Amino acid sequence: MNDKKMSRPRKAVHERKTNFLRIRLEEDQREILNTVASLLGEDTSTWARRVLLDAAAKVLSKEPECFDVNGIYFLRSAEQ
Repeated sequence: MNDKKMSRPRKAVHERKTNFLRIRLEEDQREILNTVASLLGEDTSTWARRVLLDAAAKVLSKEPECFDVNGIYFLRSAEQ
């Protein structure tokens, strides 16, 4: 009898995520991110990737002096 578990199929080359973004966090900050992602049924990396890309798209689509990212307001710096 073969008790070897089947693993999921490998992703196609174009679907693989090979770049990493390392962000230093305090333990409580990481726990907040883990909790929110879990509440939304996502793993932390998937949730953080989605939120960061959504925020970046929002910034790139607008040119106001002040912009909002998920309820947090940022002022665009004078150099931009």
